[in-house]
Amino acid sequence: MRAGLSALAVLALASSASADLVEKWYNLTYTTASPDGFEKPWVVGVNGTWPPPILNVKANDTVRIHALNSLDMGCSIHHHGIFFNGTAYYDGAPGVTQCPIPSGSSLTYEVPVDLQHGTYWWHSHSSVAYQDGLRAPLIIHAEQEPHKYDDEFTIILSDWYHERATKLNNQFMNKYNPTGAEPVPDALLIYAAQNGTYLPSNENVQFNGNLSIPFEAGKTYRLRVLNTGVFAMSFFWIDGHEMQVIEADGIDTEPYPVDFLTLSVAQRYSILVTARNDTSQNYLVHANFDDSMFDTVPEGLTLNYTTTISYGEGNPTAESGFRNKLGLMEDHLFVPLVAEEQFVPTTSLELDVWFDAFDNGVNRASMLDNITWVAPETPSLMTMLSMGNDSLDPKAYGPQTAQHLLNRGDVMDLMIINFDANAHPFHLHGSTFQVTRVATDVTSDDPLLNPPHTLGAVNPMRRDTIIVPAGGAVNIAWQAYNPGAWIFHCHIQWHMEAGLAVVFMTDILGAQQALTLPQQIVDQCEAQGISTTGNAAGKMSLTDFAGAPKGPRDQEHITGWTPKAKGALAGCVLTALLGMITVVWYAFGGELDAEELKEEVLHDMAAKKAAGGGLIKRGFKAVTGKKAA
Repeated sequence: MRAGLSALAVLALASSASADLVEKWYNLTYTTASPDGFEKPWVVGVNGTWPPPILNVKANDTVRIHALNSLDMGCSIHHHGIFFNGTAYYDGAPGVTQCPIPSGSSLTYEVPVDLQHGTYWWHSHSSVAYQDGLRAPLIIHAEQEPHKYDDEFTIILSDWYHERATKLNNQFMNKYNPTGAEPVPDALLIYAAQNGTYLPSNENVQFNGNLSIPFEAGKTYRLRVLNTGVFAMSFFWIDGHEMQVIEADGIDTEPYPVDFLTLSVAQRYSILVTARNDTSQNYLVHANFDDSMFDTVPEGLTLNYTTTISYGEGNPTAESGFRNKLGLMEDHLFVPLVAEEQFVPTTSLELDVWFDAFDNGVNRASMLDNITWVAPETPSLMTMLSMGNDSLDPKAYGPQTAQHLLNRGDVMDLMIINFDANAHPFHLHGSTFQVTRVATDVTSDDPLLNPPHTLGAVNPMRRDTIIVPAGGAVNIAWQAYNPGAWIFHCHIQWHMEAGLAVVFMTDILGAQQALTLPQQIVDQCEAQGISTTGNAAGKMSLTDFAGAPKGPRDQEHITGWTPKAKGALAGCVLTALLGMITVVWYAFGGELDAEELKEEVLHDMAAKKAAGGGLIKRGFKAVTGKKAA
């Protein structure tokens, strides 16, 4: 059975055959917007407006998007969660499936929605246009919805930056930021839509406290809630109303009651909410930042945001319960409506999430063999399609692509271990996956925190974006049915820029038979001097990679820190250890002399090094029994 396709096909066959051609013309432009009251220029919108238009379609429609790039940089559009089975070149990931659309050029995307329905979104997948605002919901309505409700709203949550993303990215990807502290957003936005139109209108979109969502007594509403942000995880709940999850990332589920939603970047949920019969009060809708993701919380940053469920203009607002710290939802316990037995793996891979300053002094990320992903000179799909049997050799894709090859029909068991202090949302292009294990602490002997990976689940949860907890691990599984090059990456955009990605080269020979690059894509690559044939350097060779990215590389010990940073770090560690030992010294009556204190410090530093091989990342691996890189 094919992951993410077979189950949906059952529903698709049950739907009626009516279909429309939905054709949109998007002129990608800069504009000015002030959703939180701060006027921000250089916002990336569509046709001179922001937020960009919602794509609101029916399953079985033919969707055609004409994207004209009027920006001063290359751009692309990725329709998040759409499989693109047989048309991988429209997935919209530069360096993987296409070249960026050059400034002044246009590209027509054919978006297949015949085997999917649910809550999705679209966004730029190149340069910094995504951070600067090029993102909007994509709603695919089933012709026969499995759940009953009277009406629906789409609620968008998104972090928001006042500074232009180019500047923020340069500050983040900089040797003077050796710890990799991400830019902290300036605000969280809540805005909403109904039937593809923003509230109260596309010409007058309202945000946060200025927005009200109208409810009528006794009606049941479907609320589609999306996090279309760049970085921050959010918590969502509604005062005075019960919520039941009925969909996650396009997968219909049995109703599951929740008190709140945890939405990391790129995740989506549908909830059923029944309006109250007593309409004498209005109620607050809450969205909170998860500030544990921020290295520092700037003074004055608002963490809690609200909008209103309105039963009547002028009504008083019901008393609100305050919530500050919430945890991760146990979303792996949701049950898909269309059952799919757990796959029996035929191949497996472990990815270890690390952040380190690399040999250029810049903090970067890696998951596979300490490789930080860097886009090759030739997009990986084009290498796959142009090199015949040589494309079966992993070397063809270059040293920085972090590639892994899958044969058609392979069932991948992928374990992601998160050695970082923050949770990460990982997204797989081209397929959904089964969530077969979630551990919140991989160092624990407690099976509730670190359960064993087992087989035989009757109907594990499926989705396309999963949160891997800080210090935890997740196992996911899918079947390689969709020919193409599919990137798997952290959806925190700063981390994508830092190289936290791998690419699954799937059914290579099948792709060569089934896929032919559209001439429009070939022409745009050639216009930018980007090769559409050959290896990662554009050469028909497995040995000559001159011109392909080579580095940056992970370092061996205090990984990649510049001498100045190493000295500062060592000083901090030494100071901390001295402080701790001084406490011990006083506890024992201050009987140690200076030389004995020094010996204690050196002993503790040596023990720390022996435990893991370094001061930055090695200790955690030592605890889990892994060999340091």
